[in-house]
Amino acid sequence: MMIVAEFAFYLFMEVLMYSLGRFVIFIISFGRARAVRTREIFSNKMLPPYADDGKMLVPEWGVVMVGVLTLTAAFSIFFALR
Repeated sequence: MMIVAEFAFYLFMEVLMYSLGRFVIFIISFGRARAVRTREIFSNKMLPPYADDGKMLVPEWGVVMVGVLTLTAAFSIFFALR
């Protein structure tokens, strides 16, 4: 049962929150920042703070945290205005 719960938590954090964070970072930064892509995460070379196109790179954990904070704020606003 714990394996199922761990898998569900992993899906929630890594898929849903990462996707939400990527979208929010793009919108809030007006396209000047982007999330690190999956192939960049698993590469062996060190990532610079800025990409070749001049956009700031946000690490995976930062993208997930932006997604979690966005979802928390959305729920808080929903229940406060209800």
